[in-house]
Amino acid sequence: MREGIIEYLDVNEQINALIALNETYINSETTHMEIEPFTILGIVSGLIPYPHHNQSPRNTYQCAMGKQAVGTIGLNQFNRVDTQLFLMNTPQRPLVKSKTLEMINFEKLPAGQNASVAIMSYTGYDIEDAIILNRASLDRGFARAASIKRKVYNLNRLKNSQYSDKLQGPPKYPA
Repeated sequence: MREGIIEYLDVNEQINALIALNETYINSETTHMEIEPFTILGIVSGLIPYPHHNQSPRNTYQCAMGKQAVGTIGLNQFNRVDTQLFLMNTPQRPLVKSKTLEMINFEKLPAGQNASVAIMSYTGYDIEDAIILNRASLDRGFARAASIKRKVYNLNRLKNSQYSDKLQGPPKYPA
């Protein structure tokens, strides 16, 4: 970047730029070239494996759902200032990877689990009517997540007294 080889363009600069996807598209009017064609997509859309085999709305839906994925948000989750975090207990590495996954080291902080799905009609209804899960996989912890809420309390000790504030959970009522 110091030598001017790599230049970041914002949206207003892209209007007047003629950007080539790779070296074969360069001509006398070309002003810039993409670092790599797949970097045109954002990170979330770059996580989709084989996007060229999907309809465009499917990729758009996946981008919206990918932002809501529950996994490992970061390795500093106990030092963050977020008031509430949702963390998957056992996130897994994806079975199929894209170049973007390798670039952002997604395997170190995966989001989601690999589910083996067999699609068949059940009592005459199609797959959109219901999801059937294996009870044994649920018992083993499939799709189990934790919600962590951050609370800060100041405990006071009363002057000239042996009493002080203490934290305790809610009272246990007999079942």
